[in-house]
Amino acid sequence: MTGPSKLLIALAALLLCAAAGCGGREAARTARVPKVGGDELLTIGQAYDLLRAAGLRVEIRRGFHVDLRDMPDSAAPQPGSGTMVAPGSVVSIVAADGGHAFVVSRIRPSATIVPDLWGMSANDFFAWAGAHAADWAAEVSPLRPSSRPHLWDNYRVARQLPAAGTRLTLDSGTGFLDPVDVWLEPV
Repeated sequence: MTGPSKLLIALAALLLCAAAGCGGREAARTARVPKVGGDELLTIGQAYDLLRAAGLRVEIRRGFHVDLRDMPDSAAPQPGSGTMVAPGSVVSIVAADGGHAFVVSRIRPSATIVPDLWGMSANDFFAWAGAHAADWAAEVSPLRPSSRPHLWDNYRVARQLPAAGTRLTLDSGTGFLDPVDVWLEPV
């Protein structure tokens, strides 16, 4: 093969690669929206983490309910999975019906006193509830576009029931302490 032939082959390969969107500056200027909804059966938290790992900002358009026994799945994102977008673009997701349970503590205390949860991060609340085997439920507000690494890094407790100082006792029907309800708002 002669020098000009090698040059033409290299140029053709470069053009094909550019047309396919691989390598170079174009790859640095685009991100593909990962598959996070529908048949993927990912929780909304897993979907958030995958979108953030792809360099995208995430918005949750509607509030949702989560509790000890049910972490909702993610519905299809907007723009849709596979769409090429600029890094840092906003992708919207919503919670769908799901059936994923949180990891449950094997600790079974007979009683505990509810602390003042107001202002506590969502992560710290989940850790407290797990450490005390408290049954819990949370109403989670919509989320404006966020770049925080993980979904629950975006939220804090804005309201709680029962009040701080209430004694929780073991519910013989569930094997957990009485329920604690919180309302999670963006930080």
